[in-house]
Amino acid sequence: MSERRSPPGNTAKRQALPCTVKQQTRVQTWRNGKPLLVAMSPDELEGWEETLALEADPGALARIARGEAEIAAGQYIGARELRADYGLLPR
Repeated sequence: MSERRSPPGNTAKRQALPCTVKQQTRVQTWRNGKPLLVAMSPDELEGWEETLALEADPGALARIARGEAEIAAGQYIGARELRADYGLLPR
């Protein structure tokens, strides 16, 4: 069974880890007084990966801002139009 280890200098009794990890919950492991690794939920990891991908793309934020401005100005195609353009059945 996995056990939770307290940070160095903390004399708290070891506690078993929960079987499930809730979103936005992190479990940290320490070695020699320094953080060694962090476990997080798959949803949280995916969010971090998306953030890093946006930061790595120099034009991403500009494209997002341009798209938001177009939506605010009403310059978009609705679902009905899009379906009609591609010959899809209406919902």
